[in-house]
Amino acid sequence: MKKLLALCLALALLLSVSALAEETAVLTPADVVGTWIVTAYEIDGSTYSLTDPNDSTITIVVFEDGTGTITESAGGTTSPVTWEVSGSSLILDGSLILTMKNGYLTYTNEENSSVMYFSNSGPAELVEDPWPDDLPLADPAGDAELDILGTWKLARLKMTGKYYTLEEAGITGMTTEFSADGTVNMDTDGNTGSGEWSREGTVITIHDDSGDFQFIIQNGNLIGELEGITMILIR
Repeated sequence: MKKLLALCLALALLLSVSALAEETAVLTPADVVGTWIVTAYEIDGSTYSLTDPNDSTITIVVFEDGTGTITESAGGTTSPVTWEVSGSSLILDGSLILTMKNGYLTYTNEENSSVMYFSNSGPAELVEDPWPDDLPLADPAGDAELDILGTWKLARLKMTGKYYTLEEAGITGMTTEFSADGTVNMDTDGNTGSGEWSREGTVITIHDDSGDFQFIIQNGNLIGELEGITMILIR
């Protein structure tokens, strides 16, 4: 995620180099799940600790399911991420690499050799956003009989407990049109696709060449899950 990478690089440009720790560990997923906070950095060969609660810092939350968040305290911005481990490194969104050294996750800016040190402050706690006030929420008693024919539009994405608008997600729009003849047409930012659909109770299954995808009717809306991301479609 370019926004995420830019955030970390921008803070790292304020820093410089030395070595708080030397040894590197081989990681397992269990080693990185948790909440990681920048508690120290290196600049011009000297190490500095962040002890004032008002100091600007970065928090990375790593969940067991391969998702997470990164938050910059000064701006209060939180971005969703995906993660994997490889050797001694935690890799966020496939490009942002942090290396484990003596219990610290370290991020090094290669341009100026600056280093940030993340300490594990405890378990990963998922804070769920409330349902957005501007989205409809119908009586679930009507879900089983809801007529889904017509056009539905993507209204929100949800990841690691937080809702994102289309603008925040960088999407212009997505529509899904269900027809009575059992066909379905989708348009995402001008990229179109089609397939067939079937229904069993509140479960809507879309069939196309790439496989099946399901929406669940909940409170009059269509809810779909894809690679840890929840899609909310409304009329």
